[in-house]
Amino acid sequence: MSATIAVEKFVALEGSRGVVITARTDLAADGAITWHATLTRGLTWQTDDVRAAVDQAMAELRREYDLS
Repeated sequence: MSATIAVEKFVALEGSRGVVITARTDLAADGAITWHATLTRGLTWQTDDVRAAVDQAMAELRREYDLS
């Protein structure tokens, strides 16, 4: 799949630990946008409140860049 990065942003969650949120545009015919969240070292999806914080950060980025 060929894609280009539309948005990439680091969001701090605990000190210097956080998440990199990336939105990629599929260069195929439909141009769909897919969102990805990658946690930095020291965080897991089981860490308290991480999933909620990532969901909130992703929603804010979607609104900010008007991307679905």
